[in-house]
Amino acid sequence: MVIAIEKLAMSFNDALPKPGNTLSPHSDTFDQKEQFKKLALALLLFLLLGGVCSYLFKSEIMYIGESLYEKFGIASLVIGTVITDTSPLPLTSEPIALIGLGAEEKLINIILIMSITSHICGPIGYFCGHLLGKIPNIKTKFRQTLPALYNWIEKHGVKGVGLAALLPIPYALSTWTAGLIGVSFWGVVLASSLRWIKMILTISLLAGGWFMGG
Repeated sequence: MVIAIEKLAMSFNDALPKPGNTLSPHSDTFDQKEQFKKLALALLLFLLLGGVCSYLFKSEIMYIGESLYEKFGIASLVIGTVITDTSPLPLTSEPIALIGLGAEEKLINIILIMSITSHICGPIGYFCGHLLGKIPNIKTKFRQTLPALYNWIEKHGVKGVGLAALLPIPYALSTWTAGLIGVSFWGVVLASSLRWIKMILTISLLAGGWFMGG
């Protein structure tokens, strides 16, 4: 069921506008205006996603949430967010918020726990990238693999990480790239605070859809 929710969440992301390759981290550049348009559409889709999950999968999500909470408590949200927000894989944190909603955790607690954890994930990703940079020739290979993301962070530095924390640009990979390139650590810590804004918006909309859907 968690995999199904993850796929559903990713399908919403896939439904967002992708003009050419300008939004892909594998292309040469990011189109910043398109990213803001994508964010606005994403916020509406989070509301719809919460409603769909509540209407179709509420009992299953509640079972998963209650089971995880019985074993791990609020650590379920912490562990899940660390995985999604530090992984170089394209993961999304919406299923983690749904687990909290399914466990009937207070909305304010879900927002606080996931926001704090996501913020901390910025420095974690930075150190992962810093350690990765010690491998010979890794910067060249990384740039060849993810040219748009690498060029974005190299050009914008801390600002690039901040926008990635807020917009639909890979957040975890942006912090890894910042550590790899050598962007200011404390700047990344500050830029990662923008995750609070994104988490408040997305989780609130997801919860709104969840409560309306069932």
